[in-house]
Amino acid sequence: MRSGEWQKLDNLIGTVKWGEMEFMRKAFLTAALDHVGEEGEAAHEWKDAVAAVRTRSNRLERVAKFAVQAKWAGRAEEIMRKLATMPQCPRWVMDSLWKDAFQRSDTTQLQKLSGAIAKSDPKGIAARNNYAFLSLLTRNAEGNPHRIAETLHREHPENALVTSTYALSLYQQGKAADAAALMSTLKPEALREPQVALYQAIFLLSIGQAEKSDEFLTLSAKWPMLPEEKTLLERAKVAGAKAGGSAGDPQKSAPTHRPR
Repeated sequence: MRSGEWQKLDNLIGTVKWGEMEFMRKAFLTAALDHVGEEGEAAHEWKDAVAAVRTRSNRLERVAKFAVQAKWAGRAEEIMRKLATMPQCPRWVMDSLWKDAFQRSDTTQLQKLSGAIAKSDPKGIAARNNYAFLSLLTRNAEGNPHRIAETLHREHPENALVTSTYALSLYQQGKAADAAALMSTLKPEALREPQVALYQAIFLLSIGQAEKSDEFLTLSAKWPMLPEEKTLLERAKVAGAKAGGSAGDPQKSAPTHRPR
């Protein structure tokens, strides 16, 4: 729409109330004001639109879709985060927030989202594993991620991502050698997956097996590491260097486990 048309829209909907759809009038008014340069008024109308939908998930979703279509990244995320706290959050909202958080390397937000997804899909292997993995990575003990990781591995020992999560659990409990040994039970092709290879590299490095870790480090270079993963890798290198002749002793080579 041209500037003049946005001004006409502003004039048209500026005073006429829309009853139960008043929240959408506010959203359209926000767009009109944005396009004519009235940023302060636009922000005010958007605040009113958000207040009008409150905790009505169907209305929140409608406003979220409007914000996405209008390419309002910040406003869309504001609404979608509200939706993410609700029992029946639309999956497209979760997926959108997940993608954005991953692109920002926001592990804390990913962990929160994984919890919401796990609640909506309590039997899903990927949902449960993501929650356990991200909780371990962020040292969030809520929900007992160590137990979830162990249970999942007992149920699905052939799943490489599940296995790497349980191995991370063992590693954080001071059992680096056990973690590396567990990873070695996976099929060679599974170990070559970048995300899986990263953790085998970490575990091998931490027990002083730097030469064996080289192949996995090369493979893991294709994986966009989260900040906490980069920290794990650096600490493993330091632990491996210190291990020296005590390589293979998990108590000496693994980082101290934070009490739960």
